[in-house]
Amino acid sequence: MDSVRKIFAVIIFIILFQGILTAQTQKNDSTKSKLITEENSRATNSVYFELGGNCGLYSLNLEEELIKNINARIGFSIFDFDESSRSGSHNVSYFVTTFMANYFLEIYSAYYLELGAGIVYSGKEIGFTSTLGYRYGSLEGGMIFKIGLTPFVMDREIRFWGGIGLGYRF
Repeated sequence: MDSVRKIFAVIIFIILFQGILTAQTQKNDSTKSKLITEENSRATNSVYFELGGNCGLYSLNLEEELIKNINARIGFSIFDFDESSRSGSHNVSYFVTTFMANYFLEIYSAYYLELGAGIVYSGKEIGFTSTLGYRYGSLEGGMIFKIGLTPFVMDREIRFWGGIGLGYRF
């Protein structure tokens, strides 16, 4: 399981580092041209930690704006717990990931209604998940805060859940 954690950490590092370099390149290009439009000043990437939410107990999430107010999201989480069986107790680890599309409806300035749908993979099964929530954060970048309902369907059963997240848009 240590190798899975190392691979997970490397993937997250590469994705974050690529996003930071891309954002820095866009910033330098817009400074050189001295022509700043609304699209150039929009931050298009987000990274945040979510407690609860679509991946279960916690997750690290990355978002990329595809078109105005529509984001693609990927979230990761690893769970370790002891499982008992007739042969004894042993440690079980699950790698949980979610792939979602989110739409943001502006309520006022930096306040948004977040609507999302996607899939969640828990290592054993695939389910469907959704988001109905509130998000605060400027389109130009900076801190983001989110809270919402995140129900999901697994084993033909609807499970109601929620989450709260804090992160950064760049």
